[in-house]
Amino acid sequence: MLLMLFAGLSLQARAWGWQGHEIVATMAYRLLDRETRQKLMDYMGPTTVPQTGTWMDEVNGKRGYDYMKTWHYIHMEKWASWKPTKEADIINALSQVTTELKYRKTMDPEAVKTDLLVLIHLMGDLSQPLHCGYGSDKGGEAVQVTVDGRAYNLHSLWDEGLVREAPVNINDCSEYYNTISPFEIMLIQKGNYVDWMNESRALLPKVYDTGGGEISPEYIMRSKKIIVVQLVNSAVRLANILQGLLSN
Repeated sequence: MLLMLFAGLSLQARAWGWQGHEIVATMAYRLLDRETRQKLMDYMGPTTVPQTGTWMDEVNGKRGYDYMKTWHYIHMEKWASWKPTKEADIINALSQVTTELKYRKTMDPEAVKTDLLVLIHLMGDLSQPLHCGYGSDKGGEAVQVTVDGRAYNLHSLWDEGLVREAPVNINDCSEYYNTISPFEIMLIQKGNYVDWMNESRALLPKVYDTGGGEISPEYIMRSKKIIVVQLVNSAVRLANILQGLLSN
């Protein structure tokens, strides 16, 4: 889990790393009512709550799951706005599993489990700005940066590096969540996958403001605040979606 990040990590690696995805899954689970928690875990079987957040990364590259590789992200250039497509990207994947889960009672339980695992993971990915980034630099993969002499590409820095460098943990996210009013939570829940993708993309200018490529302590602390907000927003939205899909 503590392996060094390399500059060549692929775009399909791990948005937020295992820590970030576990935070989203765990916080969302805590926000569910008791009945919905039980229904979720009935589908999950031996899969633990933290594992629900990381499953898609664990199977990434395994035989039989190749079709999911491009589900983790969407590419659009700076000047582009989203238009409906048939591409196998994060927006279409989330839309697909959400639609299927509305009919979960007619589905095989294992298929429901897979759709839920995809939903939980991709909600985390959607909140990572570079998973909604520019195709011209492969979502920041082609942008090289350094932290105290250690080489990263910008995407890998945001995927996992900053969560460790800052660091960001579930206590940071819980403390921030406790400052949010019920009205603000309602506003966070509003919108759809495209709205939330655009919200992530609006953060890209701050993500790319690296000061020439040498990452400063100020950049790390500024980014930590962004990451905490994004993780909490993702957990709040995920819990609301799960509550709607799994409740009677």
